[in-house]
Amino acid sequence: MRGTLIDPAKNEHDAYDYGDRPSKSQRKRDSSAVQDLGAQLVELSKQKILSLGLPEKVEEALIACQSITAHEGRRRQLQYIGKVMRDIDAEPIRASLEKFAGNSKREIADMHLAERWRERMLKDADAVALFANEFAGVDLQQLRTALRNAQKEQAQNKPPRDFRKLYQLIKEQLDVRRDAEVIGLNGAPTNDSGDIAEDGAK
Repeated sequence: MRGTLIDPAKNEHDAYDYGDRPSKSQRKRDSSAVQDLGAQLVELSKQKILSLGLPEKVEEALIACQSITAHEGRRRQLQYIGKVMRDIDAEPIRASLEKFAGNSKREIADMHLAERWRERMLKDADAVALFANEFAGVDLQQLRTALRNAQKEQAQNKPPRDFRKLYQLIKEQLDVRRDAEVIGLNGAPTNDSGDIAEDGAK
């Protein structure tokens, strides 16, 4: 065809790449990349998804996909996500994912920190007040109830149901703070060691 130079390194689809228009194979690669990115976003918590500032249609599609368990239904929803994300700049999203991934070490540290807070609460009557002072969002009544029940479980050698519940209540507050720091909602200082100071600060 006149005016068309064919690069032998390209495949037959790329040979029909006119001007600056992406070739068919390039568009397919771009579509797959966006769909893969969407699949990564689906694995995030709802709070993290909303923190990315995506169009409402994309947010709704991602959150809806999290509740789909059927393989075929999930596959079709991911295809739809790739479609609605087609015109979005992916680089800021990938940068945010890298920040979230870097947060994984902090999450592991918080798991150990939650265990230390639990042990301290079980032994120190002042620990609950210290924790509530640092984590204002905690349901103090629920926390105290779980602590009392966990102490009874230990005393009566019962299965550790409330012992685990106490851990979850503590961990939820650590998760909220960590996510807030990652997405820049506050400037609270962090302590990578995860230690509990005498005043309850890390």
